[in-house]
Amino acid sequence: PIPCVPWQSQTSGQYQRRVHGDNRGNYAAKSYGVKDLNRAACQIAQEVADEFGALVCGGVCQTPTYLSGLGKEKTKDEFRKQMDVFVEHDVDFLLAEYYEHVEEAIWACEVLLSSGKTIAVSMCIGEMGDLHGITTDDCARKLADAAHK
Repeated sequence: PIPCVPWQSQTSGQYQRRVHGDNRGNYAAKSYGVKDLNRAACQIAQEVADEFGALVCGGVCQTPTYLSGLGKEKTKDEFRKQMDVFVEHDVDFLLAEYYEHVEEAIWACEVLLSSGKTIAVSMCIGEMGDLHGITTDDCARKLADAAHK
């Protein structure tokens, strides 16, 4: 197996804190800027990966834009903002991580595929499917179809 530096959750956290503001109790993103924090995270992850022969993954998380009903293009714009720093730092692969709605996961997949990098998508759903009631089988089919467009 190839070791992987699992830092994507940290960068996802910095995105969420920017969107949700001060209610998370973390002022680093506000003080230093999300892009600067994520750039620093990329640099640290790459240093560790170089030292230990690992891969670097850039993680893109779900957005409040989707839940607010602001539509496909605005949601995809948020994914592009998250992805840009990872592409800039030439991470090894991208992960659309921990989605509750297959529709939003598909939109993330579409954006990440545009990078030309290897991508993976994960969902946090149970046996009943996503939060819109899409079955797990249908979620898998829809994501597979999105990956092959």
